[in-house]
Amino acid sequence: MIKRYVYSGYIEVDYNLLISLLKELLIASKVRDRYASDIEKEINYNDENVDIYIHEDGHRGFIFDCELKGTFEEANKFIDTLTKRFKVENLKHQFEWNEIDKEDNQIGEEYEIVFPER
Repeated sequence: MIKRYVYSGYIEVDYNLLISLLKELLIASKVRDRYASDIEKEINYNDENVDIYIHEDGHRGFIFDCELKGTFEEANKFIDTLTKRFKVENLKHQFEWNEIDKEDNQIGEEYEIVFPER
């Protein structure tokens, strides 16, 4: 059964490296970046199952928001693939994710990934 999952998080990373990693991990031609004067740099990605919006936080990192349509296993694999690659680059990151219903209310447990661990 197709469900909806949302992810929110933070990545401490250089902009060019982040673009490169996303193009490596996702469909490269769908990764869109732009400079917006009101929020600095932003990155968008959209395919039939994943919608990602990333923007600069004004310091040394990026705020990450994502929605995924799929099974729990697909949702878990998605965040696991991202965070494993970020760990290889030794990038500080933190994500929280959970399932949501049609009204965008949280369903069930919230999961958290933090690197480096506290």
